[in-house]
Amino acid sequence: MWLFAGVLALGAVVWRLRSESAPAQSGGGRPPFVLSVTLAPLERGELQPRATLTGVVRSNQRARMGFEVSGRIVELGVQEGDDVAQGAVLARLDERDAQAGLARARAQLERATRELERTLAGEREEDKRRLAADVEAREAEAELARRDVERARGLVAENVISTGEFDRFDAAHTAAMARVRAAREALAAAQAGARVEEIAVARAEVDLRRSELAVAERELEKTRVVAPFAGVVVSRPAALGDSVAAGELVLELVDFTRRELEIDVPGYVAASLRAGALARVRLDEHPGAQLELAVRTLVPLADDASRHFRALAPLAADQDLERRFAPGMFARVELELEPLRDAWIAPADAVRITPQGPIVVRARPGGPPDMSGAPTSTAEFVAVKQLASANGKTALEALDGSFAAGDSLVVIGVDMAFPGAALAARNAPHAGAQQP
Repeated sequence: MWLFAGVLALGAVVWRLRSESAPAQSGGGRPPFVLSVTLAPLERGELQPRATLTGVVRSNQRARMGFEVSGRIVELGVQEGDDVAQGAVLARLDERDAQAGLARARAQLERATRELERTLAGEREEDKRRLAADVEAREAEAELARRDVERARGLVAENVISTGEFDRFDAAHTAAMARVRAAREALAAAQAGARVEEIAVARAEVDLRRSELAVAERELEKTRVVAPFAGVVVSRPAALGDSVAAGELVLELVDFTRRELEIDVPGYVAASLRAGALARVRLDEHPGAQLELAVRTLVPLADDASRHFRALAPLAADQDLERRFAPGMFARVELELEPLRDAWIAPADAVRITPQGPIVVRARPGGPPDMSGAPTSTAEFVAVKQLASANGKTALEALDGSFAAGDSLVVIGVDMAFPGAALAARNAPHAGAQQP
């Protein structure tokens, strides 16, 4: 009801204004209605546009840590909020089995190493002398057996002993010669040293035991959670004595020295954003907290849903020693965009938003005189495109016609103007003019 009444009242006002501004009939009539306005010059210049956007503080080093094996936690020496150094052991499982496996692997490697050293060194000199003496003894035994065979052969010819007894002497000689050959081969092997194949086998055994030791050391490492970088513990869902599964979350660590601001950038803003642009950042939770960051990059990939881009601005550790800009916090960002040069600049109040789009009202000279006989100007609507705005000014592009040097635009009274309305300026349209 109130809306309907307001529409009727507005229509009556417009009708009255139009009727009063009609030319006087011949023979008399009142002077046309004149709209009192404030004008501002349209100037050619440069505008540094700014965009008000949102962003999120994040850390590009954030670790969610757990054990690589299952077990019971026997050490958990950190609390949420603690600062930890890189390489510090933050939590530990019961590692007795892993320690036993490590000791066994070390012992096996030690034994394989000593065996390789013995193989490379060969037989000791005293062992070689012992083998040489054994060869001499075997040769003496063989010589004695040979002589027994010669004597037995003569006794067989004289029919003193039987052929079977001779065979026993001959077999003893053959065995003695075999022992001589074995002793000589043992001495030759000792003097020649280990064979290539034996050395290769011994070295392979050392390599195998060394790899087993590395595996045992790795198994021990799996029972410990070590800080991969210096940071702050932000979460500790586990407790001392808990039995945890492999991969279960135990601690979460965030690096506060490598924070950055991720800015949500609409496509129309991304086109004017440049690397190194200044971003002024503030937090709703901390009204006094404000930072000035430089945009490092604009990620050249739009989100599939929003079609927005992401700009990243690093935050140095010394810029926020109190850590008020914590990862995950929402931030408000005022972003400086690429400056517009040699553009038409007007006060932002000169723009009027209509259902057909934004317009400005240009004051054309040569309107009818007012009641005092002073000259007026005529209102002309010009459809425009707003290129950017900043500090109460806006850069415009004329869509209907064009602008020219010396044009003046209505600033105060723009909402009451209509095409062809007579305008009386309350101020002189020069740069920096103030309303009287």
